[in-house]
Amino acid sequence: MATSIDDPGLWTPLPLFERRRRFWVSLVAIALIALIVRVLYAALWGWHLTNAFNDVFFYRGVAHSLAQGMGFQNTYLINPSAHPPMFPIVLSLTYFAKLSTYGEQLIFVAVIETVTVVVVGLVGAQIQGERVGLLAAAIGAIYPGFWLPGSQVMSEPLAMLVVAVLTAVTYAFVRRPTTIRAVGIGVLCAVAALTRSELILLVPLVAWPIIWFRRTIATPTRLRMIAIATVAALFVVTPWTAFISAVHRKPELLSTQMGATLAWSNCMYTYSGPLVGYWSGACIAPAYGQPFPGNAALTSQAESYAFSHISGWPFVIFAREGRVWGFYRPAQQAQLNHNNDHWNLGVAQAETWCLYLVIAFGVVGTVVLRRRRVPLSPLLGVVLLVVITVGLFYGDPRFRASSEVALVLLAAVGLDTVVAAVVGAVSTKATRTTDPTPAA
Repeated sequence: MATSIDDPGLWTPLPLFERRRRFWVSLVAIALIALIVRVLYAALWGWHLTNAFNDVFFYRGVAHSLAQGMGFQNTYLINPSAHPPMFPIVLSLTYFAKLSTYGEQLIFVAVIETVTVVVVGLVGAQIQGERVGLLAAAIGAIYPGFWLPGSQVMSEPLAMLVVAVLTAVTYAFVRRPTTIRAVGIGVLCAVAALTRSELILLVPLVAWPIIWFRRTIATPTRLRMIAIATVAALFVVTPWTAFISAVHRKPELLSTQMGATLAWSNCMYTYSGPLVGYWSGACIAPAYGQPFPGNAALTSQAESYAFSHISGWPFVIFAREGRVWGFYRPAQQAQLNHNNDHWNLGVAQAETWCLYLVIAFGVVGTVVLRRRRVPLSPLLGVVLLVVITVGLFYGDPRFRASSEVALVLLAAVGLDTVVAAVVGAVSTKATRTTDPTPAA
């Protein structure tokens, strides 16, 4: 175990890139496996799908508009549920590269996910050595929860990559707290929020705690670094907020989808019946020939229904969380993801069972890291963010994507601990069995 630069009695992360050659070779091999898994799934299942489902149509449309030099404005004016800009910006690279078919863009997303596997391996080694790093990468390579979000051309894979890089930077900050690294944390939180708007909560849930609890730094310095990280995040987010507010001629934060998201998850169809805790398009379907309701009208509609049905909140929130974490109607949720997100049904069902294993080992890993005094806010903060988001909106395993990096890292630590304990016990038993020394 590494010792702290500031205090030999404290845990500190290992350097991010100082690894033996064998580690790099193994990590590259795991990355190739990860890429093969994702490309095979895309080729066998997702390749034939069109872009006319979910938010894929929006992302591809904006990316194409950007590549054609037409910018955001037209698309964001006509779309009633416009999303943050980062994924369309990245996706526009495929149009510049003449990779404009849906299948080609699925391969592009698979490459993003593969890079995430590599980063997760590096972070695992940063936390607890090369073996844990390779275990984390291996779990990320094959665990369906880590690659199903990338089975469509959507923003979740990019969000996972940004969260993985943010985790690496936060632990680098723990190793050597500097102002530059505090700025990096703030900027990465902002980039994550520009990918998926709920990730703006990374600032209070990850950035602030990781800086505040560095007790080896004087309190005024910690407060200054928190302010710097926050200002850095605001500096990156503000131009987009100003642009989208100007385009829609009313204040908007990161997207215009808040009203629609609240409305289709707060109505009679999602507070009772088979879709409780989920979403339903019937909640906001406009009458034939009527214009789509605006963001403000949808928000008002959702708030009115929700606050007039407060007694239903406990069970609705329970169902929302259960759909995401696999303890409420998992078979039905797999079918819903098959119907609405075009996930392969068998893979969606297997994902739930794999999630149980990941969570079980993750609990062990959390206890182990806690005992070693490892700062957990970069990991548990993202999990808490997902819990909050799901409780406020609706339950869909896609929301869990942002926390999968943390879950895989914690599971790798837990699996390494369990395997080491079992091997140690077996070795001890074998030694006692073969020991020729007679009893006294």
